[in-house]
This record gives sequence, structure tokens and C-alpha cells, in this order.
Amino acid sequence: MASTAVTTTQPMLLLRLWRNQEYRSVFIQIMTMLILFTFLGMIGNNVANNLEKAGKDFSFAFLSYPAGYDITFQPFISFSPTDTHFRAAIVGLLNTLLVAVSGVIIASIMGFTMGILRLSNNWLVSKLVYVFLEFTRNIPVLLHIFFVYSIFLYVLPVPKKAISLSDTVFLTNRGFFIPSPVFEDGFGYVWLALLLAIVAVVSLSSGNVKIRIKLERTIR
Repeated sequence: MASTAVTTTQPMLLLRLWRNQEYRSVFIQIMTMLILFTFLGMIGNNVANNLEKAGKDFSFAFLSYPAGYDITFQPFISFSPTDTHFRAAIVGLLNTLLVAVSGVIIASIMGFTMGILRLSNNWLVSKLVYVFLEFTRNIPVLLHIFFVYSIFLYVLPVPKKAISLSDTVFLTNRGFFIPSPVFEDGFGYVWLALLLAIVAVVSLSSGNVKIRIKLERTIR
């Protein structure tokens, strides 16, 4: 009788757990993760075996080897073809962070500006912004990439025949080249003047607001 009770109780317990949505979802997630990691382990084992048969090590030692290629855009740290792959990865990571942060800032400014212009009472401005927004939002990003890539590759000339704008800005199929700022002695005065200008604008704006509030109170 005791063995019969045990055998009938265990299926009932498992059945109750399976019928519980919370326990069932946890069980399914655990099984899914086990299957996924098993599959990834099989792939990794297959790669390691194939590399061993080819006489190659499965390691990151290549990061210390000379890269042998150049990176044109290197605003933070210098890079040359004799540097290692690890340094090239650092340069690429910094460039990616620069593009990402710049993209977030520019997108925020453009989004705020476009939103204000979209609500403008000027019919022409509102419609132009509407067309621009519809063009950028309703067309897949991949088509935008192909469009820009085709402009760079087929429309713009090679570097030797670059389009020059006042011998300052050069447009080529390798990118746009503009002068980089050079901060020489005395440039600190420019930052000081800019800071004083910002303080003056804020002070005048707050003063105008106070004067306007006083006038409204006196009129009332």
C-alpha cells in the first residue's frame, strides 16, 4: 500500500507542477537554455577539432601580432600598420564610441528641432519637415545605407580628383576631409570669452523674465 501511494503521489505532484503556468514557464526556459548551450558547446568543440587538424591554435595570441593594415580615422590614439591587432581593436572601439555618442547627441538635437518645426504655422516649413521625416522613418535603414554607399562609390571622385570647396573641404569616395582644429597659445581666451558670453546671455534672459513678470503684475 505504501509503494502504491508513493507511485500515485509522484505523478500527481509532477502533473500539478506542469499545470502551474509559473513553474511550467521556468521549466521550459531551463530546458531551452540547456539545449542552446549544448548546441553552442558542440559548435565550439567542432571548431576546436577542425583548428587542431589544420595545425592552428584556438587562442588570442594573434592580438599581439602586427596588424599590417592602416586605419585612416584615429582621433584619440595613433596607429600604424606595425602596431598590433589589439591596438587596432582599441582604435576601432574608440571610433565606434565616438560615432555612437555623436549620433545620440546629433539625433536628439535634430529630433527636437524637427518636432518643433513640424508644429510650425509656416506651411512650407511644416511640409518640408513632414516629407523629410516620412522619408527617413518609412524607408528601411538598409536602403539608406545602399543609397549613401552608392553616392560615395559612384558619384564622388577618387582622392586624386577630389572636389575642393575653397581648398578647405575635400569630397571623395573615401570620405569627407576637413581641417582639424589646432589649439595654440592663447586659445584659452576664446573659451573664457565664450563662457562670459553664456553667463551674460543667461543673466540678461533672467533679467528680462523678471521685468516682464513685474510689468504683468503692475498691469493687473
